[in-house]
Amino acid sequence: MGNYSAVWRSGSGAQHWIVNYSFDDLKSADDTHFANGLRLKVLRSPGDGSYLAVWRPGSGGQHWWAGISHDEWHPIDTEMFNKGYRIVSLDYRGDNISVVYRPGSGAQYVHGGITFDQFKQLDDQYFSEGLRLVTMMRDYNGWNEFMAVWNN
Repeated sequence: MGNYSAVWRSGSGAQHWIVNYSFDDLKSADDTHFANGLRLKVLRSPGDGSYLAVWRPGSGGQHWWAGISHDEWHPIDTEMFNKGYRIVSLDYRGDNISVVYRPGSGAQYVHGGITFDQFKQLDDQYFSEGLRLVTMMRDYNGWNEFMAVWNN
């Protein structure tokens, strides 16, 4: 099953998570959890066709895509932003992207393929503008290549 990393913090309400689910099993689990008032908080694909996810209490809409290419994702991201949705989870592994959008407002910036120095410069700039880091990943194929998402 490999190694995992996780973060826990204080909270209340239900929490459900899965690992090694197929896309169909992920979709079925999401349908059930969504109907029970839970929303995707984390969605990842290690690139082997399986998925892991975490659901927590939430309300309102949710849209997600799993295992899509960058070319497929780019117009989706623009459409979701224009409809008032913001990224809450992004797993960006080359040309295998999984993303979750929830209602939101304000600015959002996504940068991939950036160096640590570029990441640090962008983080300083966006932080001073009132944006906060939503998610980040280091490219496992290169030690100095990052992906990050900032929004309000």
